[in-house]
Amino acid sequence: MTHRDPPGSAHRLLRSPLRRLASGVRPAILEAERPPRPDALPPSVEAEVERRVQERTEELEAALAFLETSLGREQQARRQAETERRNREELVTLVSHELRNPLQAVLSWAQFSQDSTDAAELRQSLQEVERNARTMAMLVDDLLERASMLRTRRPLVLRPVDLSALLERVCRSFEPLRIHAGVRMSFEAPGAPLVVAGNAPRLEQVFLNLLANALTFTPPAGAIGVRLDRDGRSAVVRVSDSGPGIAPERLAQIFEHSFHDDRHAHAGSRGLGLGLTVVKHLTEAHGGSVEARSPGQGSTFVVRLPLASRPRSSAPQA
Repeated sequence: MTHRDPPGSAHRLLRSPLRRLASGVRPAILEAERPPRPDALPPSVEAEVERRVQERTEELEAALAFLETSLGREQQARRQAETERRNREELVTLVSHELRNPLQAVLSWAQFSQDSTDAAELRQSLQEVERNARTMAMLVDDLLERASMLRTRRPLVLRPVDLSALLERVCRSFEPLRIHAGVRMSFEAPGAPLVVAGNAPRLEQVFLNLLANALTFTPPAGAIGVRLDRDGRSAVVRVSDSGPGIAPERLAQIFEHSFHDDRHAHAGSRGLGLGLTVVKHLTEAHGGSVEARSPGQGSTFVVRLPLASRPRSSAPQA
């Protein structure tokens, strides 16, 4: 027979609180006696883990940044290649169109000369054949200039160049053309030489193209001016003409090879108008800049080139 404490007895009154106390103490004792959990790492080990995680995170961020940079460069290269492809296609289309007319004229006049026995007519036929052949030669020269510009991307070999002497030589070589066109030309330069770091043949090409452009749009009895000045650490060359000028909305596009200046038609020129594109390319290859200005009547092209910092013993090229 099981013994039970009567209700209200002292044993029953003490037993319940003791049991509750025991039930609360026992888990604490068991937790204290339990061995350390595997995930409870010592502080030194925990710090090493955090350091390695930080290193891997930084390596991952660097790899992602490199990937983004590489993708950006690849996209830029693709855009540049696509632009050059379109430019080549536009150039081929333009050349094909421009060559068709003079070629057809040459064939027509050649056929006419075969059928004619009159000396005057034969002479006229030969003159027309020559004129159209020169037009085609000009177009081919323009195309070769552009092809050379696309092909030559390596830096130019630069040496000290006396820009005053170079411009004087360029103007002198241009004399027969300007005399034949009935145009006046002036050249102004400071007394002291202005020496730039340049490639003399390429700089001559720049200024010959600018003079040819000025001559194209200058009417008979008009004037072309070439002026050289110093502006701080730069040499500034201004080539001006008294032609019809350039519309303001066309000034920003005038150096682009895809831009076809309709002034050529009014001036009787049959070239592709690539001379100014070559000017911009070669000027920038020298670390300089070129801009076109047109106040309404006439145009001025301004070329800026950095002056050379050279030892006194080095002699500039003429």
